Amino acid sequence: MKLKHAKAGAMALALAGLMIAGCGRGPMAQAPLRAATGPRSLSTDDLLARTFALADADGDGRLSRAESGLERDMAAALDEDRDGAISAAEFGQRRPAWLIRARMPAFAPLMRATFAQVDHDRDGAVGPGEAAMALGALDGKGQPLLDADERARFGRHDRDADRALDAGEFTGFYLELGAGGDLQAEGFLGRLGGALIGGYLRLTGQLAAHRAMHPPREPLKTTPKAHGFDYEDVAFVAEDGIKLSAWYIPATKPTTQTLVLVHGFQTNRALWFNQGQVQMLAGRYNLVMPDLRNHGQSGGSLTTYAYYEHLDVRAAVKYAKARGATSIGLAGQSLGAASVIRAAAFEPDVKAVFEDAGYANMIFAWQGGISSVGVPLPAMIAASALAIANAQLGIDLRDAEPIAMIDRMAPIPLMLVHGQDDPFIFVDHVRSLHTAYKGPKELWICPRALHGDSATTDAAGYRERFVRHFATHM
Repeated sequence: MKLKHAKAGAMALALAGLMIAGCGRGPMAQAPLRAATGPRSLSTDDLLARTFALADADGDGRLSRAESGLERDMAAALDEDRDGAISAAEFGQRRPAWLIRARMPAFAPLMRATFAQVDHDRDGAVGPGEAAMALGALDGKGQPLLDADERARFGRHDRDADRALDAGEFTGFYLELGAGGDLQAEGFLGRLGGALIGGYLRLTGQLAAHRAMHPPREPLKTTPKAHGFDYEDVAFVAEDGIKLSAWYIPATKPTTQTLVLVHGFQTNRALWFNQGQVQMLAGRYNLVMPDLRNHGQSGGSLTTYAYYEHLDVRAAVKYAKARGATSIGLAGQSLGAASVIRAAAFEPDVKAVFEDAGYANMIFAWQGGISSVGVPLPAMIAASALAIANAQLGIDLRDAEPIAMIDRMAPIPLMLVHGQDDPFIFVDHVRSLHTAYKGPKELWICPRALHGDSATTDAAGYRERFVRHFATHM
């Protein structure tokens, strides 16, 4: 009997290990839903081969993109010989990180969190367009698209035929895409594995939430003078009382045109010199360059992903007006991009917005950052972290998501720029933002660029768009 229990315990631990085996690196896990659509992650050569065989529905020894369940970009990355399919050797050599799914109580709150994220319009149901966005499926024009198999699955779970999935229907749709087969865990082993994974997700979610809200500050190591620009150290106060430090750089010739340049996460105002954007402007505009709260030399102890940071941008706009600006443009990168979009929704006097390497949805952005460090189950950690952060902050960070705010800034002209190979904020984010915005807009996806380095990857292409956008609309 003791031996039997020992074997059962060992099997439970092994199962739990398998359940947390995936890494979700790079652009493969576009969303919690898409992250669950492929075969499960297996940790040994034998089990990896078994996964390949299970996915190879037609038994031809190759995986089509439909069989693999991969995003187009990831399928192309695995398809080294460019024959349109993934061979067993390509599959095994690259070891794609699949997420293992199981029907167990531990996933119930995470399922609810995922449903809430996918339900963009918050009407309590997920329509085909929302499901397609969650799957990362867009056509060549950036419009949501479900393939035939996904449409069939969607229809099967739409039991009341209202062309939308409520929470219960969505759960079935989700599980059919990601769970199933003989790797499902139920009963005693499932409960034990679920408890282990639940503890893992609570712990890692707590750590991820703390790191997201309390990033280490990047010290300020330069000044505009070091780059040949006259400047003033200035300060102003956001509406909620946070004191902000900034640089004010006057144009070479007096002008009432002013740009507010807003840096990204875990950087500071020096970003715009380090990447050369200030030099691209060649002294033609007055510049206000603030440190966002909890960054650089500004006050504050929390980062809230544009929920409050938009107040920092608006304080900079107010300061620019006090200095005589009558025509104001906003430029932001990453967190700064989200902040300027939200700020522009409340500042109708803004003439133009330049968005660089921004995200569309909070949970997908966090998932990208979490997956970059190679931890298991990044999509689920992101859902857990977001729920924890919201509880600790007493707000809903989704209220500040660019995808929810962007159309409110219409008709301000918008330039969207993104690195094609961004490993943190996947390129689907900018495509979704471009689709959602109904005002004047232009999109440039910079080939080979990573996160926030389009300005250095293709300096000439970036300069042309950066300078032209403000010259045209200011």
